[in-house]
Amino acid sequence: MLHLQASASNDAALVEHLAEASSRVSAIRRAYERLAYDENVETIALDAYLKDVCADAIRASSHSQLDYTADTRMRVDADRAIPIALIANELITNAAKHASPEGSPRGRVVVRLSEVTDATLVLSVSDNGPGLPADFDMAKSKGLGMRVVMALTKQLGGNITLSSGADGTEFILSIPISTHA
Repeated sequence: MLHLQASASNDAALVEHLAEASSRVSAIRRAYERLAYDENVETIALDAYLKDVCADAIRASSHSQLDYTADTRMRVDADRAIPIALIANELITNAAKHASPEGSPRGRVVVRLSEVTDATLVLSVSDNGPGLPADFDMAKSKGLGMRVVMALTKQLGGNITLSSGADGTEFILSIPISTHA
């Protein structure tokens, strides 16, 4: 329905907002699909779920290329997997939009999922774009996407860091695998 509404609009800003909303809904839909068709209805195979969410996010911004790697095969409680996927979706959407705007050379978004310890996972989202402004502050960002990222990171008890320069931007999210860790 969001895609239909977007295609009926001549307002570029509205089309962009509807596409972003559709991407968020798709990330949640993917989780429910996995839960519905998996024997285990309490946890989600995070590596496969995140791969699908990342592919959906890149497909929505067709001018970027995705490089996704997960060096772990972990199952995560659904109530943690969904916020992790929403964070990845926001970071990928931002990277594709800002690092490689329409008409520019094809951008590259790199997503890495790894398990640092038995209790912590790391999600890295980077791009090869021009970097963020020197005065960019994640905590003070007014954009909805970054506010979502910050709120979900806090909800998960995680930590997010940022490095940005002329050769691109990288967000690194460190998250406890479970609330019991």
